[in-house]
Amino acid sequence: MRTLPYAVRFRRPRLLREPLWLPRFQQAHRGVVSSVDAMCRFVDEPFNARTLEGRLGMLAPRALQRRRRARLSAGSRCAPVSATQSPVEVHERTCQAPEVMITPVGASSRVGPLTRARSRRVGYRVLVAGTVFVPIVATFVAIWRLWGDSIGVTELSLFVGFYVITGFGASIGFHRMLSHSSFESGPRVRATFLILGSMAGQGRCIEWAAHHRKHHAYSDREGDPHSPLDGFVHAYFGWILRGPAADRERYCKRLLQDPVVSFVDRTTAMWVLLGLAIPFGIGGWDGLLWGGFVRMAFFSQIAYSVNSFGHSFGSRPFETKDESRNNWILAVLSFGDGWHNNHHAFPSMASHGMGRWQVDPSALMIRLLAAVGLVWNVRSPSPRLVERRRRGFALAEADP
Repeated sequence: MRTLPYAVRFRRPRLLREPLWLPRFQQAHRGVVSSVDAMCRFVDEPFNARTLEGRLGMLAPRALQRRRRARLSAGSRCAPVSATQSPVEVHERTCQAPEVMITPVGASSRVGPLTRARSRRVGYRVLVAGTVFVPIVATFVAIWRLWGDSIGVTELSLFVGFYVITGFGASIGFHRMLSHSSFESGPRVRATFLILGSMAGQGRCIEWAAHHRKHHAYSDREGDPHSPLDGFVHAYFGWILRGPAADRERYCKRLLQDPVVSFVDRTTAMWVLLGLAIPFGIGGWDGLLWGGFVRMAFFSQIAYSVNSFGHSFGSRPFETKDESRNNWILAVLSFGDGWHNNHHAFPSMASHGMGRWQVDPSALMIRLLAAVGLVWNVRSPSPRLVERRRRGFALAEADP
């Protein structure tokens, strides 16, 4: 075939050409994924004689791993091999990839799916760790900037406004609606509260509900994800980084079948970024700092305090099988979730404040929505049952 002169050759448009950085980026991406897979296997699998060979295989050089995989590739069809070809060349050039996933020596056939699940779990924990530590660092930056300057009205309004709407999303959407089904609503109202709760930086909604339901099932006992009996720091935020993954299939099987809940759960990162982009669009970098990161850090500390201080300090008007307590300071800052002993005594009720002076902003919001017909079937305890349980606990305390 005769080639044309260079001046008249057809050249691909610049937009259709492959960028020079793309192959290196793909190679680096494959390296990161393989490193995460190896780390997940090395950390999560039990260390015994059966898995020792598989771990050594994962830590071996890449060429040695290819040789082992070439020997273990059952069902692959290879071309005749010459005496000068190495096992690596045989695997790369002449062998067809088998239909099943090839694993290192000593690893079972289920390592592939389990490794992918562990990789997703590691990625999720990295995301959660980012939402935990990045706002804290940004808060110190905001404090440093306040040393020689004052906060503006716009920044303060963004902080308070987004704290309130995202706090209602976490308290009403994640906690009372999703975890306890305290009321029913339409898909639009449900999606609105879940999106606002996701913007609070509390993680994925189904993960949140699964952890909370497990907390109620094993409250202050073995299996509780965040009990102060396992250490105060663990109950405060250590369980997020070191605790076991949430059993979504066991505790949230119905939520996984809800299309609205599943959509918001899959797109959590998008809503977190939206909760940062809106303050940035309104107030610039200062708006992002106060209405985004500082707001997320402050609300996260309140949520961690409910898990730790809410089981350590406060009053206990009801007898429960755990150490849950009412704390009015946490109740005000957490939109009513600080009435923790009331909540553990009546978990599925929409109202946590059960007294004249027990202010519960989330319960007031639910009543307002019920009055206009946006929510219905709101669960509320009868006053007779509340007094009976409170009187029974008082008699038990008075009995020597």
